[in-house]
This record gives sequence, structure tokens and C-alpha cells, in this order.
Amino acid sequence: MKWIVIIIILIFNTITIFMRKRIRISEIYTTVTFALLIDVIADTYASARFKAWEFFSVEKIELSALLIIFGIYPAIAAIIINWYPYQSLWWKKFFCLIGWAIFSTAYE
Repeated sequence: MKWIVIIIILIFNTITIFMRKRIRISEIYTTVTFALLIDVIADTYASARFKAWEFFSVEKIELSALLIIFGIYPAIAAIIINWYPYQSLWWKKFFCLIGWAIFSTAYE
């Protein structure tokens, strides 16, 4: 299982590194940092405060979870904001968001 995660991290980060950047690196960095912050806050409150993940108890933090959080999330966030059609019509923006929502749901 960890090998699959490592291969996926390598694929997504390679795409992120070699994609043509349409926006500034500072915008990508800011968005990735904000996405990681929101993810940590949402997971912390959902699991600790609201007991949303009550169906299992976590006794230790797994390395694969950290690999996903720091290896896949930043790359996907950078790809999404870089390929978003900012100057297009509303329906292209809508289908871009729907497409990424379908991809992320299927990926999970």
C-alpha cells in the first residue's frame, strides 16, 4: 500500500513541477499553505471536537497519512489552481469544478 502512495506522490509532484505555470509561484505557495491549514483544522475539529471519525480509534499516527497530507495535497492543489480557467465563461469554470470534484471523489 505504501508503494502505491509513493508512486502516486511521484506522479503528481512530477506533473506539478513540469507543468507550465499560468500563475505566480507565490500564489501557488499561498494556496497550498492555506489548503493544508484548512485540512488540518477540519480534520482536528471533526475527529477531536465533534467525534466524526468515531468508527475507529487511532492509536498512532501512520507515516502514510503524513505522506498523503504533505505529498499529494499540495501537488493537487497546485494543479487545480494552475489549470483553472480564470478568464473563461462561467460554464467552463463550472465544469472544471465539477470535473475536479468527480476526480477527487473517485480518487478517494
